Amino acid sequence: MANNNQPIQNTIDQGRASHAYTCVYNFVQTHSNKDTHSEYKSYSKKLPMMIKNSGLGAAMAFTLSKSKEHHKAVLDDIISWLCQSMITKDFFINLKKLSDKYDQADFVKKIINFNSNEYRVITNEVIAYMTWHRRFTEGLITK
Repeated sequence: MANNNQPIQNTIDQGRASHAYTCVYNFVQTHSNKDTHSEYKSYSKKLPMMIKNSGLGAAMAFTLSKSKEHHKAVLDDIISWLCQSMITKDFFINLKKLSDKYDQADFVKKIINFNSNEYRVITNEVIAYMTWHRRFTEGLITK
């Protein structure tokens, strides 16, 4: 539980860290193939630079177009975080759910239709989240 004296930014960052840890840990536990672990780790490291170079919409569309498990898993991790984050969940309130996961295509469609201010907020949040995600893939996935 957050301390009332603690700045809100710390609690948001702690939420990012906690969520990213849980996602990476669950991926490692549910996938026994070490090559899949390595690909997940590699993609987690590459994605923030893809976002900075091409934009969030293009990076998410690229990820959606890939059929490999590690691409889908990283995208699910991002969507899951954005749908529960106190900063971004209101942007995704009507996002369709497919069983226990959010519809990735619906998510990408929403991303590319945001106005520039919303797009910037979401982009910054994804990059901040992926910083934690990358750290935990480096720590939990060894060669």
